[in-house]
Amino acid sequence: MQFLQFPLLACIWVCSLVCSRLQFGLYFTQNQPWQLQLPDNYKGNPMKKDKRLDKSLKKLESYNVSSRIKFRAKKTATLGYSIYFDYYTHGRRNYDFLSLYLTGDPVNDNNTLGKALEIRRIKEMNVSHQAAGVKSSEWKRRSDILEYMKAVSKDKNRTWQVAINALAQYQAPPIRFLDVTAKFVEGFRSFLLDNYSQNTAWLYLSIFKTALNMAVREGILMQSPADGISIKKIETEREFLTTEELELLQKTPCQDSEIKRAFLFACYTGLRVSDIILLDWQSIDLQEDTITLRQKKTKEMLYIPLLPKAKDLLGKQGTGLVFKLPTHSWINSKLKAWVRAAGIDKNISFHTARHTFAIMAIDAGVEVAIIQKLLGHTVLATTMVYAKVRDKTLTGAAHKMQAFLDSGK
Repeated sequence: MQFLQFPLLACIWVCSLVCSRLQFGLYFTQNQPWQLQLPDNYKGNPMKKDKRLDKSLKKLESYNVSSRIKFRAKKTATLGYSIYFDYYTHGRRNYDFLSLYLTGDPVNDNNTLGKALEIRRIKEMNVSHQAAGVKSSEWKRRSDILEYMKAVSKDKNRTWQVAINALAQYQAPPIRFLDVTAKFVEGFRSFLLDNYSQNTAWLYLSIFKTALNMAVREGILMQSPADGISIKKIETEREFLTTEELELLQKTPCQDSEIKRAFLFACYTGLRVSDIILLDWQSIDLQEDTITLRQKKTKEMLYIPLLPKAKDLLGKQGTGLVFKLPTHSWINSKLKAWVRAAGIDKNISFHTARHTFAIMAIDAGVEVAIIQKLLGHTVLATTMVYAKVRDKTLTGAAHKMQAFLDSGK
C-alpha cells in the first residue's frame, strides 16, 4: 500500500497543477514566448507582495550566470525595482538603465524579465561586435596607407595616383597608419613645397588629408594627424574660350574628330571630362532636351538642359557610350595640337570647356546660384570664382579702352 502512495500523490499534484494553469489562463504568445497573459479578473497570488518581489529578484540574479552583462536592480520610491545593466567595455564600467521595473505582480514581473533578457541578448551582440571592431582597427592601423589610398583611388581621378606617387617619393613604402603623425605630415608638406609648385603641393596634400579623414570615418584612426596642417592655394587666372574662338575651333579640323566633338559638347554643357567619358545615351532625353546623370566626382545627381548646339553635336539617338574617347592624357595631347592649329594662343585642357561654359552663362546673365546647379558645384564659393574672372576681364577691357583713347589724344 505504501508502495502505491507516491504515484498516487504525484498524479494528484499534476492534476492540480494543470487545473490551476487552465484557471489562470497562462499561455505563451507565438511572437513573444516570454509574455504571459491572464484573465482580467485575476487578482494575483495570495503570496505576500514582498515575497513575490524577492522571488523575482532572485530570478533576475540567476540570469547573471556566465554572462558579461550583469543584471542589477535598484529600489525606487514608487515603481518597485528598476532593472539596469552592469558591464565593462575597454576597461570602463558602464551602467545602462532599461526603464523596466519589478513590482511584485507576477504577470508584470514575468513579462519584464522576458523583455530584459531580450534586450540583453541584443546588447551582448553589439558589445561583441564593438570588441571585434577594435581588434580590426588595431590591425588596420598597422597596414600600409599607400595601399589604402590605392584601393580608394579606384573611384577617384588620376590625380590621386600622382599624389600617391609623391607620398611614396617622400618615404619608401610601407607607410603604416601608426607612423603617420603630425610630424610626418609636416615633413610631407615641406617635401611638396620643395619639389612642386605651390598649387600642385596644395592639391597633393589635400588628397592625402582626404584619405586620412576617410580613415577616421572608417575607424582606422581616432583623429587625423593632418588637422591644422595646410598649404595656401594661390588663385590663378582660369583660361576660357570666347564665342569667336569656339567658332574658330568648330571650323578647324582635329586629328581625332571624337575628341573635337566631345570638347565642344562640354563647352555647351559644362560637363567634366570624367562625366563626358562615362556619358551614355540612357542619360540623354532628346525629346525633353535634358541630360540626367550622377556625377563621378561628387556622386550627386545632375540635371542640365540640352542646348541646341550641344544637341547638334550628338546626332541621332544611339546606344551605349555617347563618346568613344581614348585615355585622358591622349585627349589633352590631341586637344592642344588642335587649338594650336586653330591659331589660338592659350594653355587649353579639357577642363577649359567647363570654364568656358561658366563664363558664357555669366555673360548671358544667368544667376550665379543657377550656374552652381548647372555645374554641379556643392559650394557656391566655387562658382563665384567664375564671376570674379569675368569681373577682372571686364576691368581689363576697360583699361585697354582707356589706353586706346589716351593714345588718340
